[in-house]
Amino acid sequence: MDIAFAMRGVPRVIVVDASNVGVEPGTVHRVPGAELADLEPPQGNLHAFRWDQALGFATWLLKDEYPEDITVWLVEGESFEHGAPLSPVVQASVERIADAIVADVTDGQGGSSDLG
Repeated sequence: MDIAFAMRGVPRVIVVDASNVGVEPGTVHRVPGAELADLEPPQGNLHAFRWDQALGFATWLLKDEYPEDITVWLVEGESFEHGAPLSPVVQASVERIADAIVADVTDGQGGSSDLG
């Protein structure tokens, strides 16, 4: 829930997280905020928010103070065991995401980077 409160009134939010959807490890998913506009707040246990639920909650909570520019970067993980290091392919993807974010932030284009 801290994510939702931290987003209040900021112009831009970038979320980076691991995914585990069964595709090739290191696969990068870039999700523009427009595709997240209809997320619903979570139902039930509020102690286990995920990033997508935090965005849904923030939409409801912040209303006019919800950020206009949100981008989510996800990288498919290889091992999800506690304390496991990143595999080389996942580490390379994380570095590509970091470079893309830096390029977006420094060139002011707001979401134009493509990892191709």
